[in-house]
Amino acid sequence: RLGVELGRSVVYQESNTETRVEVKESVRGQDIFIIQTIPRDVNTAIMELLVMAYALKTSCAKNIIGVIPYFPYSKQCKMRKRGSIVCKLLASMLAKAGEIELHITTGKPVAVVMLW
Repeated sequence: RLGVELGRSVVYQESNTETRVEVKESVRGQDIFIIQTIPRDVNTAIMELLVMAYALKTSCAKNIIGVIPYFPYSKQCKMRKRGSIVCKLLASMLAKAGEIELHITTGKPVAVVMLW
């Protein structure tokens, strides 16, 4: 519909469950959108997003924008006794992958993350 082809990349897990990403085409100087749906295994999806963003960053992409239909751990946003704010930790990890610009809409939760 958008008139844009999907990029060629491979995301898979090694036998020791480490996430590996291979970008199969040049992304130098391009604006890249990562659309990350969050399946049942949230932690694996987060690692895939972080590793993909880093792979694109080191491949000299101009801008990397992550589109996350549901921001993981967002329901744990309130501090409890001796607890932690996990969504803040996730935002910090995304910030370490590059510059971050986080937009979360009300109603249908969609996070658009400017990673680089």
